Amino acid sequence: PTRPKSPPRLQQLGNHGSGDHAADLEEFCSVNMLDSRTVDALQALSESQQKKVMGTDGGANSFTLKDKVNNPNAVVMSRIRKL
Repeated sequence: PTRPKSPPRLQQLGNHGSGDHAADLEEFCSVNMLDSRTVDALQALSESQQKKVMGTDGGANSFTLKDKVNNPNAVVMSRIRKL
C-alpha cells in the first residue's frame, strides 16, 4: 500500500496572495518593516512586477523576509533591480 503524501509546504507551492493585491502590498510593507524609499520603489512598479517582488505571483520569492534576512529593504531593492 502507498503511504499518503504529506501536503507540500506553502513555500514550495508559491504564494498567490490573498486575492486583494492592495492589501497584500500593504501587509508586505508592514510585515517586513520596509522604509519609505523601498515602499516608494515598490509602488512605482506595475501590479505584476509588485507580485513578483512580493512572491505573490507563485514564484520562488518569499513574502515574509523579516527574521529570515538581515536587511529586508536591501532584499526588496535587489528583487526590484532584477526585474
